Amino acid sequence: MGESNLADDVLAEVVAMLRDNPIDFTQPPESIRPAFEALFAGIPIPENVHFEAANVGGVHGIWCRPPDAPSARAIIYLHGGGYVIGSSAAYAALAGALALQTGLSVFVPEYRLAPEHPYPAGPDDVFAVYKGLADQGNTPVAVVGDSAGGGLVMTLLLQIRSAGMTQPGSAVLWSPWLNLHCDSLSYAANRAIDPTLTPEGLFACAAHYVGAQVPDDPLLRPLEADLSGLAPLLVQVGSVEVLLDDSTALATKAANAGVHTRLEVYPKMPHVFQAFGGMLSDGAKALKHSADFILAAAAGGA
Repeated sequence: MGESNLADDVLAEVVAMLRDNPIDFTQPPESIRPAFEALFAGIPIPENVHFEAANVGGVHGIWCRPPDAPSARAIIYLHGGGYVIGSSAAYAALAGALALQTGLSVFVPEYRLAPEHPYPAGPDDVFAVYKGLADQGNTPVAVVGDSAGGGLVMTLLLQIRSAGMTQPGSAVLWSPWLNLHCDSLSYAANRAIDPTLTPEGLFACAAHYVGAQVPDDPLLRPLEADLSGLAPLLVQVGSVEVLLDDSTALATKAANAGVHTRLEVYPKMPHVFQAFGGMLSDGAKALKHSADFILAAAAGGA
């Protein structure tokens, strides 16, 4: 069997697993949280990474520390889950893989979730973490986020600019969810082929997070905001995702605003395929590209 056929078989296995274990975001968040945690519990924990509970800026979370990581350089990882599910523990394996790839410590904050804690609770927690590190003289090397965590990355960058603080060295967004209206073309065009997300589920999450109407707030509408002066961006997305247009629109808008931007669209890859880097070669490649981008930006040239 050729490498291409083998890769297709593995991808088909991953897609089948996602379709057989769907997370129905139209259901009450408290009812789907256990299934989401169980799905991510299947990701192997990287060896040689030390995990420790910690508090940064008043926010609890988990440090993922690879061997010989420098103490004054760190990455913040913002997990996904539609702003309503997910945890630092569930994403420790993925953040640990990023820590190994970069050789840097990664902090995964346990930011507050809707509907118990709607906007702006989550972004407030994330900003507190960033400020907490900066106040210690440790402006993060990078901020990384997947799905809703990618939306939090963009909110954070805009908050940092408004506060007159130093931007991180770079920002990496994996399959970011940026359009809370859920109304761009890919939401409909890819609905049948995206094995993970549906427009209806995302719309339900948005209602939990911000209410029935998306407020006229640039922190919630990064695709309409002024993006000038933000950190260099790497955006990765799979071609079958309902969120495809969120990534392509962000990359275009950021580049037009003068932000150093790189967009990578991976054929046939599902939502946050980096989480399956142990199975999917494109997942492993995307994770390495992310690490290379972070390290190059930290060295002065993304």
